[in-house]
Amino acid sequence: MPARIAAQIQSADYIIALATHSGQHLDWVNQELTASQELSPSKPLLIVADVGLPVASGQPCIRIDRTNPLATLQEVSSRVQHLIHEQSSQALLRGMLLAGLALLFLKGK
Repeated sequence: MPARIAAQIQSADYIIALATHSGQHLDWVNQELTASQELSPSKPLLIVADVGLPVASGQPCIRIDRTNPLATLQEVSSRVQHLIHEQSSQALLRGMLLAGLALLFLKGK
């Protein structure tokens, strides 16, 4: 895998994998998905896959509705917005925790 792809995977906030019948046999698709889990196992992974393609159990998956692609795009957008909100909430909680610890430290002096 090219170093630039690995760097992009490592710098991403979350991974969205697109799996289609026409791309499932391509080695680089599978390599990138495997690398994303090896390089960044704690990053959220969202799989968008054609109906009928096997997906690892436990992985969140949106099935592509080829008769209504807009519905698929809306669901992907909704999930991504949820991931963004979740990430922002976690950052806010970490900030509040650090501020609380700093106040306790200052109060103790």
